[in-house]
Amino acid sequence: MDSLTHAFVITLSLPASTPSLYLFAMVLGAIIPDIDILFKPLSDNHPSLFILTHGGFTHSFAGAVVIAGLAWFGIILGVTAGACPYCLGVPPVLILVIFSGICTHIVLDSLAFPGIPLLYPLSLKKFTIGIFPGPSIVLFAASIIFALIMAGGAGSGSFALGYIAFFIIFILLSAGIRSFVRIHTRGIIIPTFHPFRWLVIRDENASYILEDYDLVHGISFKRAYAKSSGLDPGDLLGIEDRHEVRRHRFYSYIVTSERTNEGILFQDPLRKERILFYPPFYIEVTVPDKVHEKTG
Repeated sequence: MDSLTHAFVITLSLPASTPSLYLFAMVLGAIIPDIDILFKPLSDNHPSLFILTHGGFTHSFAGAVVIAGLAWFGIILGVTAGACPYCLGVPPVLILVIFSGICTHIVLDSLAFPGIPLLYPLSLKKFTIGIFPGPSIVLFAASIIFALIMAGGAGSGSFALGYIAFFIIFILLSAGIRSFVRIHTRGIIIPTFHPFRWLVIRDENASYILEDYDLVHGISFKRAYAKSSGLDPGDLLGIEDRHEVRRHRFYSYIVTSERTNEGILFQDPLRKERILFYPPFYIEVTVPDKVHEKTG
């Protein structure tokens, strides 16, 4: 989900009597994990740092601890420099407030597909409840509308409660739909922007089977993707451990490989064919294999 939605959920969930410094710390925690969008150039130029791109390290529990500490230290520096004249210091408990805001962000992001690496650095596996297709357009639009109404002075306390109620009902409804789809399908289920249409991926021995699931019409075959083409069993040994390949795999739903004139091409056909749009980067990568390295 987007930072705007996180900030609104946090702000509206806190009592009106919450001290401003604590409110600031909680909202800061709710949005600061998305600072990783600024780190993409690092991953572009240094594939080994791919975990620093959006939805990576700052969206893990370990990352939450690190950025909570950095944010707390930043607040201390700001208060010391006079940025908050009425503040009488920065209590140590404020770091827990920031951490709580970050955890709220992480929990809400775990609702969306393809998920976040909660246990990094222990594991790169992404965890998700999978009820939204990446960023939720519905919740983002609702947040924008709410912000415009509040900015225009037309909002009220009951209106804010209505926003929270809509947020909760939408999540519960989406979770109910996912549960229904899970019962009637076999494989990995991926939500689309149409709430009644889902994608289903089945991992077979040599291929991935992509199916559509419609709540009204049921399952229909879409197509199959061969896992590899023109490759021998040993061709990928060592190559899949390269940083650029691991980066590509981290952002992909499925990965296929084939030999080309330049080397071995890894790609995510679902994003390549625009069946899925998020995330929009690292869709494919070509790395030289043993044959091309010898030729070079």
